[in-house]
Amino acid sequence: MAKTKVTVTKIPTETIATTEKKTAYAATDSGSMGGMPVKGKPFGIGVVVEGEAGYHPVADYAFSTFALAEACAQRFNDRLNTTAEQAAMIVVSSLRAQNVAARRARR
Repeated sequence: MAKTKVTVTKIPTETIATTEKKTAYAATDSGSMGGMPVKGKPFGIGVVVEGEAGYHPVADYAFSTFALAEACAQRFNDRLNTTAEQAAMIVVSSLRAQNVAARRARR
């Protein structure tokens, strides 16, 4: 299954993800970005596409604490009118897709 093309558009102080599928922003740690700090800081944000494994890192946003990354992700989700519950469901659907892909790869 091909990944959905996600375009991250920078607006003066905000970033908006555009795609035909539902998306949400999520806080990430350096471990989920391949173990490399983002701009020298250990946390960042990423765009998650509903039903697709993985996420799209947003490289311009790096934070010293996970709480700051979470707050930024929530602010962006608010701009998209995505509630915390909806964002969580999108993230869960992505994790589910990742697990399904991993099981298929083991067969």
